Amino acid sequence: MDALGQRLAGEMNMPFQQSAGGEFVAGTYRQRFALSSGRFARIGDGLGFKLVLWTPSVEKHIDQHISGVARADGGVDWSFGRRRGLGL
Repeated sequence: MDALGQRLAGEMNMPFQQSAGGEFVAGTYRQRFALSSGRFARIGDGLGFKLVLWTPSVEKHIDQHISGVARADGGVDWSFGRRRGLGL
């Protein structure tokens, strides 16, 4: 995954940002990749992108804003769509 992230960063001229367990992940789901280590989704936030484990529930949200919290096992607990809030 790191090699793919670095290669994409060079091709897209955008920084690759790794996500850690407990970290908030948000952006637009842009693309899916299949590697020998699993499937990954590219999530772009306008300033860079992250590669996270892909799940079937993410696929129907391509080109849409998604957000979630990265888990220690590499997965993400997803929330789909923007929500209205106080924005504090």
